[in-house]
Amino acid sequence: MHIYDQHLHSSFSIDSRQDMEAYVRAAKAAGDECFVTTEHLDLEACFWQKDVIPDFAAQQAELRRLQEAYGIETLFGVEAGYRPVFEDRLRAILAAHPFDVVLLSVHEDEGFEFMDPAVLRGRTVEEMYADYLDRMIQAVDHMEDFDVMTHVDYALRVNGGVELDRFEGQMKTLFSLLAEKDKALELNTRTVGALGMGYLERYARWFMECGGRRFSLGSDGHRLSAHKAHFEAVCAMLREMGAEGLTFYKKRQPLLLPL
Repeated sequence: MHIYDQHLHSSFSIDSRQDMEAYVRAAKAAGDECFVTTEHLDLEACFWQKDVIPDFAAQQAELRRLQEAYGIETLFGVEAGYRPVFEDRLRAILAAHPFDVVLLSVHEDEGFEFMDPAVLRGRTVEEMYADYLDRMIQAVDHMEDFDVMTHVDYALRVNGGVELDRFEGQMKTLFSLLAEKDKALELNTRTVGALGMGYLERYARWFMECGGRRFSLGSDGHRLSAHKAHFEAVCAMLREMGAEGLTFYKKRQPLLLPL
């Protein structure tokens, strides 16, 4: 099986205008056997000032249409944004739909989006990132109904990089929790453009040191040009590290594919 993109947004996400069919054509041309989008689910999203819930029925209908039209297996995914105040609502929505893969994310604190510079509120980038990692630890600790923890660099993409060694303790707490729960760590290739390959390499090494074995690969693409960006370089990095492979999900079941 060809490696496919397991973090992708189409026009079924509030912040993308990309039609799903263009992605499917590209995946088919690349020889992929599967295709998935993971549309945004964020309750009472600070940036949008409303619930962001995809039209799941329409998303599934389009996936079925494209599977018939292009002969590629289409999978049903979601990116679930975690905030502790909405835990029960989030669990209920996830339980109500037959997802193939659930990505767990932290996008916001209680007032601002982490890619909004206003989230600093007088804090240093280091203080803000420590807060972000604590929220990620809480999300993984409290939630069970997910498969992949996404983009651990998210809060740094706009607000600037940090000296990662200062956060090794928090990172390893997070990665140990993921390993204990047998969840996958996403290597989000958008990080390569925003911060450089060194960030992904450090995350991957620490995760493996904590006993983690499942890696998920996603572009976090919101337009066709980002689809599978930097995948070859990240796969080469993982091979050099001795990673077992990449984990993909169908009907919430993990499938380990060699690199």
